[in-house]
Order: sequence, then structure tokens, then C-alpha cells
Amino acid sequence: MQYRAEIDGLRALAVIPVILFHAGFDLFGGGYVGVDVFFVISGYLITTIIHTEIQAGSFSILGFYDRRIRRILPALMLVCLVSIPFAWMWMLPNEFRNFAQSLVAISVFASNILFWLESDYFAAAAELKPMLHTWSLAVEEQFYVFFPLFLLLFRRLTVKSLLAVIILCAIVSLALAEWASTTHPIANFYLLPTRAWELAVGAMLALTAPTWLRTDGVVAQTGSALGFGMILYAVFAFDESTPFPSLWALIPVIGTALVVAFTRPRTLVGRMLCWSPVVGIGLISYSAYLWHQPLFAFARIRLLDHVTPDVYLGLSVAALVLAYLSWRFVERPFRQRTVFSRRQIFVGAACVSVLVAGFGMFGHLTRGLPQRLPPDAIQMAALSGRPDARTRDCHANIADQSVLDESCLHAGERSDNLIIWGDSHAVELAGALTDTLAAHDTSVRQFSSSACVPALGVYRARAGLECVRFTEHVMDYLLEQPPTTIVVVARWPVHLELEPFDNMEGGVLPDHLNDVSIPLGSERSAAFDPDRIDKVGTLYRETVESLLANGHRVVLVYPVPEVGWSVPIHLAREIQFGIEREGPLSTSHDVFRERTAQSYQQLDLLGENANLIRVKPETAFCDTYVAGRCVAQLDGDPLYFDGHHVNTKGATMIADQIIDAMTQKGWLAGP
Repeated sequence: MQYRAEIDGLRALAVIPVILFHAGFDLFGGGYVGVDVFFVISGYLITTIIHTEIQAGSFSILGFYDRRIRRILPALMLVCLVSIPFAWMWMLPNEFRNFAQSLVAISVFASNILFWLESDYFAAAAELKPMLHTWSLAVEEQFYVFFPLFLLLFRRLTVKSLLAVIILCAIVSLALAEWASTTHPIANFYLLPTRAWELAVGAMLALTAPTWLRTDGVVAQTGSALGFGMILYAVFAFDESTPFPSLWALIPVIGTALVVAFTRPRTLVGRMLCWSPVVGIGLISYSAYLWHQPLFAFARIRLLDHVTPDVYLGLSVAALVLAYLSWRFVERPFRQRTVFSRRQIFVGAACVSVLVAGFGMFGHLTRGLPQRLPPDAIQMAALSGRPDARTRDCHANIADQSVLDESCLHAGERSDNLIIWGDSHAVELAGALTDTLAAHDTSVRQFSSSACVPALGVYRARAGLECVRFTEHVMDYLLEQPPTTIVVVARWPVHLELEPFDNMEGGVLPDHLNDVSIPLGSERSAAFDPDRIDKVGTLYRETVESLLANGHRVVLVYPVPEVGWSVPIHLAREIQFGIEREGPLSTSHDVFRERTAQSYQQLDLLGENANLIRVKPETAFCDTYVAGRCVAQLDGDPLYFDGHHVNTKGATMIADQIIDAMTQKGWLAGP
């Protein structure tokens, strides 16, 4: 292929927004689309090379993989090897085990599948995974496995016929991505079938090159400027709430195609992209992409999430410096056949991959080598990540909603049991209530599902329509039951607020706009409706009022203080790094008040009723043990198992509030 400097310039336009997005700069809220720009470029270049060689009768599978290994593996393996000692020193056992698993997955081109499988509701924060970004490399590597065989299979087709087949495949892949963006968003993000259409757009460019290469003048100026603007629009206008990939991804993908097709050195966009500093960043863009995520992740771990914007900028510059060094001394030499022969490349790649995978298996089988760390840190870290097994196993599988009346009954077998209904904040509370109510011979029936707010008529993109059906099924069940006591609990602020929780001390929860509730049947843009909170609050109250009208007694649990940090992990790191704390870990009561003001307002609008009890965990956690603070730790023990879910000890504090209120109301007989 003839070298095109503007393609390297386009790579720079792709990688810088990705780095700044991962650094948390809000201006680059759609910076993740840089990965999609890379996909289009890869599809274009790979198809051009393979199709040209097939037509000339010179294509070789071995030759193709020789080039891909030289391009991808040396720098990737270097970053993996350099990351290992920092992971060894700083990562807690479960984190190190996950890191080790990612090394194995990288070695077999499957890290996207691993991160998809790891993305359950209680998984560790993505920001702390040094190898998370390799998911996109795995997508490309999987494409490299199938696409050469695809082109060989259809090598006898005319270009028009081959183009038609690729267009059909792209349409199917895009339709799948649009469907999965709401039904299976995590799989949609990580897996090849819903990303293939972006690579296919690049392939279409390659096959139609004789047509668009002849364009110039006004057409080239207009087309390249339009494409450049579309990419910039996506970078600055998109954010984490944008369904992706979906039809929205057409904007940066088509924009990239227009830039590739119509940019010439003489066009305005061409002059910008061919500017030598921009081309220079493009040349090192692959290494820059590899280095930035480990730098950010390890900084977050070592600094306990106290990473300031200035530090992020410094790390971004460091990523470019390391990128230049690895490009100059690793990437370039390995691409030269006069330096390393094909045999050396294949043997060396196999040996290093086996070495990295072997270390990964060692880290996995030894459960993260806990002996690396102080015993107290290990014990504290072990308290993170999961609720009590009893209630976790009862946490609803929303795919099976047919036997609610036969499942999730804890303790006694009395028919006048207490029912707890809510999202994941109900899980640990169910166990604490079970233990507390055992003395009263009262059983607890648990209806809970992650991200499912206990209210009819509410939709949440993160949870999907299955959550809506689960809620309707629970409500139908409750309205058929004789009067009983129902505890309604949820993480109310995340359902109402557009912004993730920030404790203003370095702890920010990884929530996004897909977590907010909107009225069922509304478009996602309804998240920005100024009346949304009032509308959703009305639906919350109508649900409780329906239960009361049916004769049920309701215990409405107000917001539990969010922490921002994963409490056991934060405390374990303090032990690990020798940080001494005065008093228990806590957060600002004022921050809690501001965060929950709208939740309180909406729940307070529910009228008084003899069959309604309001329980406010704030009164147990905040301004009690430490003035002006909400505690996340007492007597050296954490009260949470992550950044907002209480553990058994924290849940018992709330359960005691509920029992006291029920006893005062006369709803509960003495033991």
C-alpha cells in the first residue's frame, strides 16, 4: 500500500480522546469512540492488503499472521510484563487473580470475552483493571482469524458481489448491535458480532477505493470536513449514557469512513492530519493506547483513588513518552524482517505468550498469591465484593419469575411472614431481618433483583425490560396476598440523580446515566426531562399507595448512605500501604444530604398512613458516632462490602431500626 500520512493523523485523533476519556475529563465524554475509529481503519487496511494479495495470487496465511504478530504482540507483551511487578506489589488478592486471568485471556486473544463474563453486578470497578483496554485488541484479533478465511472463501466473486456480501453482513451486525444495546448492553459492548459491522465499513472502503480515490476538489474538501466534524461531534457530544455500539455509532464510524475516503494532503483536514506532530502521535498511537490504562489503573490503586486532574495529565504525557520508547525500540525493530526472521517471530511469540499465560495461570490457581501481603490486609480485603450467600442465592434471576410463591422464604414457615422487596440493597437486609426476626418466629420472604426499583411503571436502561416484568410479577403476587408487612427498600438516589455519587474526597461510584429511572415507554432522552424526577417519584408513591390500599403494612426504607470507596478494599489498602487513620472511615453528612435531597422530597410526599412506617438509615449512620460524618466502619469493622451495599453488620443496624419501629407500632409481638 502507498503510505498515507493522514491515516496516521487519524490514529492520533482516535487515541488522544480515548486517553482523556479514561482520565475522566468530562469534555471528552465520548472519547471512547476513538476505538471505533481504530476499527474502521483496521478494516480498511487489512482488507486492502489481503484482497490485493488474493487478486495477485500472492496471499499467504503465514505471511499475514507474520505481519500481524510483528505489529501487535511485541509491544503488547512488553506492557504485560512491565505491569506484572506493579500488580504484584500493589494489587489485593482478588484483583491480582483477575489481573492474572486477563494475562491468560490476552495470550489466547479472548480478553473481551473474559471482561464480558466478569461484568456481573458486584464485579470490581473497571477503572482498577490494568488490562481492560485489551478487549478491543481481542476483537481485532478475532477478526483477523475469521476475515482472511472469509475473503479466501469468496475469492472467486466479483468485487461487486463480494461488496454485497459484506454489506449484508454489516447490516446484520448493526441490527444485532442496535437490539443488544438495550437487551444485552455488556455483551454488545465487548463482543465481535456487534462490532464486526465497524470493521466491515473499513472493508467496504477498501473494495470501493478505485471510485473514491478519483475524487478531489470541492467533493474531497466537503467530504473530509464532514467526516472530521462527525468524529469530533461524537467525541464531545456522546457520553456514557449513549447506547453503544448502536445506531448512534454510525456517526463516528461514517465520519471515519468519510475522512479515509476524501482526505487528501491538499484538503484542510489533510493538512491538519498530516501535520508532523499529529502524524508522530499517530505513529506511536498503538503503544500509547497500550500504556495509558495500566498507568491510570495502578495510579488509582496506589493513590487510593485520590488521582487529581493534574496527575492524570501527567500520566497521559507519560503514556506518550513510554509509547515513543516502545515504538522506537520494540515496535520498529520487530517489524523489520532483516532484524527478526519469520521463524524467530513465530517461535518468540509462542514462547513469550506461553510465559505470560503461564504466569497468569499461576496467579489464578494460587488465588492471587495472598501471601504477598500483610495478613490483616488480606483479611480485610476478603470482606469485599459479595453479600451473604443465603440471601445472594435468593437474589432473583429475572429470567425465571414463575415461582415467586415457592422461593426465597427464610427462617420460619408461618404464613404471616414479612416480605422485603427491593433492588440489590434489599439483599443483605433480608438476611439481617431473618436473623433478628427469628426470635419472633416470623419468616422473611425476599423479592429482590439488581437495579430493579420496587415501583410499577418505571424503566431503567441498565436493567432492561426484564426488570419491568419482574416488578410487575412481584406486584401482582403482593396484591393477591392477605395483608402482611412489606419492607420496601432501594438505592433511591441512583434511580433519580443524573450524576454518579462523588464523596468529594476521591471516592466516585461507577454509575452512569443508564442507571437513572424514567417513566416506562419514554425515550432515553427523558432522562433529561426537567419533570422526570417528579414523574418517577409519583410512580414510586403510587406503588406504595397500592400496597396500602390492599391492606398491607409498609416499611419504607429511605436512602442508605453511599460511601464512594469500596470500604473493605479501601481499608485493606490503608493497611497494605501503612496509612494510619484517626477514627473510623467516614464521609460527609452534608454531601449525603445534598445527594439525597430529591429522594427525601419525593418519598416525603407520600401521605401519612397508619399502616406506613418510614425508616431512615441516616439516623443510625450519620452524625452519631462522628460529628458531621456518616460512618462506613465501626470498631475496626467495615459496614459495607463495597461502595454502597451494606454488609451484615451495616444491615443489622438498619434491621434494628425496622424492628424497633415495628414494635412501637404494635406490628410485632415480643420474642
